[in-house]
Amino acid sequence: MVTNKQQLLDRISARTARVGVIGLGYVGLPLVVEFAQGGFEARGFEVDARKADAINHGESYIPDVPTSSVAELVAAKRLSATTDFAELKDQDIIIICVPTPLRKTKDPDVSYILAASEKIQAGLRPGQLIILESTTYPGTTDEVLKPMFDATGLKLDEDYFLAFSPERVDPGNEKYNTKNITKVVGGVTETSAEVAAAAYRAIVDHVHPVSSARVAEACKLLENTFRAVNIGLVNELAQLCDTLGIDTWEVIAAAATKPFGFMAFYPGPGIGGHCLLGNETVVVRSADQRKRLTLFEAIFDELWASQQTNKFEADGAEVIHQPRLEALSLNTETRMPEWKPVSYLFRRSYHGDLVTITTSDNRRVTVTEKHPMLVANADGSVQQVLAKDIAVGARLPIHCASAPEIDRNEAIAADDKLDLLPLFPVEIAAKTRVRIIGGAWREYRDALKGMLRGDGDVYVKIGEQSYQKNGRSYISHNATAEVGFFSSSPKLFQQTIYLLQDSGFTPTFKRSKPHLQLKGYDQLLRLRGWLGAKGERLESYFAESRRASASRTFRSVGSLTTVPVKSVEITKTEQPVYVYSIEVEDTHTFATSYGIYVHNCIPLDPHYLSWKARMHGFEARFISLAEEVNSRMPDHVVELVTRGLNNHRKPVNGSKVLIMGVAYKRDIDDMRESPALGIIEKLQSLGADVQFHDPYVEEIHLEGNGNQMRGIELSAAAVSDSDCVVIVTDHRNIDYAWLAERAKLVVDTRNTTRGLKDFADKIIRL
Repeated sequence: MVTNKQQLLDRISARTARVGVIGLGYVGLPLVVEFAQGGFEARGFEVDARKADAINHGESYIPDVPTSSVAELVAAKRLSATTDFAELKDQDIIIICVPTPLRKTKDPDVSYILAASEKIQAGLRPGQLIILESTTYPGTTDEVLKPMFDATGLKLDEDYFLAFSPERVDPGNEKYNTKNITKVVGGVTETSAEVAAAAYRAIVDHVHPVSSARVAEACKLLENTFRAVNIGLVNELAQLCDTLGIDTWEVIAAAATKPFGFMAFYPGPGIGGHCLLGNETVVVRSADQRKRLTLFEAIFDELWASQQTNKFEADGAEVIHQPRLEALSLNTETRMPEWKPVSYLFRRSYHGDLVTITTSDNRRVTVTEKHPMLVANADGSVQQVLAKDIAVGARLPIHCASAPEIDRNEAIAADDKLDLLPLFPVEIAAKTRVRIIGGAWREYRDALKGMLRGDGDVYVKIGEQSYQKNGRSYISHNATAEVGFFSSSPKLFQQTIYLLQDSGFTPTFKRSKPHLQLKGYDQLLRLRGWLGAKGERLESYFAESRRASASRTFRSVGSLTTVPVKSVEITKTEQPVYVYSIEVEDTHTFATSYGIYVHNCIPLDPHYLSWKARMHGFEARFISLAEEVNSRMPDHVVELVTRGLNNHRKPVNGSKVLIMGVAYKRDIDDMRESPALGIIEKLQSLGADVQFHDPYVEEIHLEGNGNQMRGIELSAAAVSDSDCVVIVTDHRNIDYAWLAERAKLVVDTRNTTRGLKDFADKIIRL
């Protein structure tokens, strides 16, 4: 019998394999064109309909890919594009080339990878090869993608194949392109690596196989980190040379004459770069295992104020490293709760869409739009879904321990799992006068008794009840009951919820006030005798009621308890708000408000490596230092602007500043790591009137204040009217001599004005 592996290798050899590339940007478009030129039927998948339409009309929007090549391949019916991701099921080879932009926190954002993988997962079939090319942290391919694809029931290497191959595109490089750059390929397994290498050998000159996907992922990060560290070195040199009055560019040019042991890197303006609101809760315990449920905002403020905490600021985000806490977490493989160390806590300003998810029992949590939520599948597996993509009816896993058995004497057996009780006992003890020590169920039960007797109540309806409906009278026989609990303290209310759920109860909620309800025959039977005089009202219910049918709200999926989503509301923040995130080791999940389990905000390139290193207790000091130096470069540029304006007897406040180029690199429109955004925001905060011109970028979004800015046309009047022109991106279609002649002051961060001696008195170079 011909295996899926051999069948796919035969199709690759015969050029009959169909190739789909997700993401038609600076990586994906050249790649899909290369496959089409290699004789394959290649199809691009894009969320941007304008890009897909351009390709289908034979037009290229990327300088590295000639329109003539696209038009020829489209006419030959070897190249096409679509926005219909359902067609992924028809592809034999699927390559993910989506962006992984840097957040302000310098953390790896794999939300685009997750979104693409979910589309693949929906139509995955036997005989497909999936390759990830997007820059990410080591472990993404086998830790994130493989479980998603395994959840379909298909088996790796028998049914499908999975590998990582780092993209090495250098936009604007006329010497090296997709075909002549060596392709590094690492499979999750040796078999997957073999199939992926065969696919690339069909279109590129050289393929370099490595032993695993993790090696290939780390290879890409080493390449990017090498560049970042060396740029960090020259950026620091630039600041030193500025202090000493030395021309940085001349120093580098002199060193570059050495034919060995030196590689020239050049300074630049720096590199640029989801979470929960502060009133959501997180369940943590300290090193001595005292447990507490607290607000994100409260725990962060407490630790930030502590002198014992390893804390720092990174490009506008506040970060607490190794806070000596453990978080209540869900192991998505075993579907059991575990305590896991907290690696990081983050707080940052956010302006964008917020998503409020409400379940059918009225649990509620509000997160940023791309926060990865957890959704339970029918087979008990758990997958990540972006908050904005959560569907009504999807089932969310909640923290709920197994209910202890009731014996004839109504004694409750001790259960070791109850040591997970996530409560800091001060609030409960103060309310009930019960001292909770250790994990004994009897003590927890006594605490619950005190809570329910004090702030609880019992509601029972028994007997015939008449009611009107559609103009007619009806009589029904009811036997319903519920135990309610109310607290005006949000913290005490949440703690009581966890105490109940950790004891195997499943409360529901009212949204109008902090009020929970316990319903159902079995749950009420367990509460029999707990409520003192109030509980006597239940006896008539037990006498009249039959056992309740299975709950339609709560469903056990394997060892998980799940609840369905009732509504998903998306709102835009009018003003920036603080949001909080937490990094949990190993499982990368944690319990938040009402016991809803969610995934970490997955941290967003050289920073991936240092982030991953810190997760394993290793501090990458060289990389961290480079991050710090590079993140400060926008501040240094603003200092140069301030100095230049002062020399012209002008304050920054009220001055007109024209930013030349906002893309992160010359001759492209990519904004992913652009330092221009930070420079603009810092100048605006000082009162400058800032405009920008970029031949490739029409509009930018400033994260700090949520404003949109549109670029202006470049004209002699626009230049001469500006008090300062700052060259941030050195696009080659700009006449910099013309610019310098008309400008009053130029701050040049890219050395584009070298040799313009006639204007040296009004040029400040980095």
